Amino acid sequence: IDNVSSDPLLAKVPEGTKVAKEETDEALGTTTLTLGNGLKVILKPTEYRNDQILINGYAFGGTSLASDDEFTSANLASSIISGSGIAQFNQGMLDKKLAGKNLSISPYISEFAQGISGNTSPADFETALQLIYLYFTQPRKDKDIWDANIDQTRSILSTRGLDPGSVYQ
Repeated sequence: IDNVSSDPLLAKVPEGTKVAKEETDEALGTTTLTLGNGLKVILKPTEYRNDQILINGYAFGGTSLASDDEFTSANLASSIISGSGIAQFNQGMLDKKLAGKNLSISPYISEFAQGISGNTSPADFETALQLIYLYFTQPRKDKDIWDANIDQTRSILSTRGLDPGSVYQ
């Protein structure tokens, strides 16, 4: 069954926040916007590729803050969320909805940070922002993706003793 949805990514566009402070750094060529909610946005225009917007939003923390009991969940979370889709769209539906668009947005959790990264064209920037918003507010946990990740992890763990590099590490 080909599940294609004509629903918009966002049923209702969220109310934005105002820019509370704007600073420019002439030496770096950046503009830093501090939003009313405390988020800092650093803008750096370049002449390299005018058809590309690079996005990297992060906060310090990551899996280093997870307890031993929560480490595996924290370590697997971003791959499960990335493969599960967002809101009412599973990953297959989301891929079809975004077909033809020039964007890539991915949440991540590394050892010392967590956040979202990606790139987009200026024409698809609004869609990229909608994806970012939905990853933060309406992530999905698809049971099939969860089960596949758990099975893959079990398989890797059960055979890692046979790999000399893993044993050495």
